[in-house]
Amino acid sequence: MRKKAIPAKTINKIKKLINDYCIEECNAKCCKKGKLLLQSIEEIKLIFPNMKIEKLFSKNIIQITRFNNYVLNYELIGGKCPHLSSNDLCEIYRLRPEVCKDFPIIFKKNTIYYSTFCPAIKSSLVQKQLSILKQRGVTLYNMI
Repeated sequence: MRKKAIPAKTINKIKKLINDYCIEECNAKCCKKGKLLLQSIEEIKLIFPNMKIEKLFSKNIIQITRFNNYVLNYELIGGKCPHLSSNDLCEIYRLRPEVCKDFPIIFKKNTIYYSTFCPAIKSSLVQKQLSILKQRGVTLYNMI
């Protein structure tokens, strides 16, 4: 028997819980620490619209991964995303890269990939929703 996809209503509920937590509690931890995985040159240009791509690679600000996508290490550019405002809001929110839209949880058919790097994932509200989905047969994978 084929498993059903996760309902859009459930996905939207979980994303709203995470978004609310990010704004109210977290202060954009994911935009200040670690690395940002980018999928295309277009996403790199979105983050760095005024820099030449060659310069970003030559200074190792952007590196190619073994899976042929790109990674930006925040430590190499002052410790945070260049589009994070002083009040921890994204200045390019509507145009942000897909990885920023998806993080910390990616929904694929009947599977959820999540990152425990994100404090929202550890919160009781999100954990409750994930537990309900797991009981319904959804597969959960910790990305980190």
